[in-house]
Amino acid sequence: HYQLYVPESAQVGSAVGKIKANDADTGSNADMTYSIVNGDGVGVFSISTDKDTREGILSLKK
Repeated sequence: HYQLYVPESAQVGSAVGKIKANDADTGSNADMTYSIVNGDGVGVFSISTDKDTREGILSLKK
């Protein structure tokens, strides 16, 4: 369970949070994929994976 505060002044398209999972694997076995499963019923956020840091980057869509 995660909570995140996003100020009303946040710009659409801006990154508003990061999340990182740890995996002992290396190479392509350590690649991460993040997704929003529940809690974004109005489509306010998107999440993508930074290929270099393997962090999930949460961005504001609306």
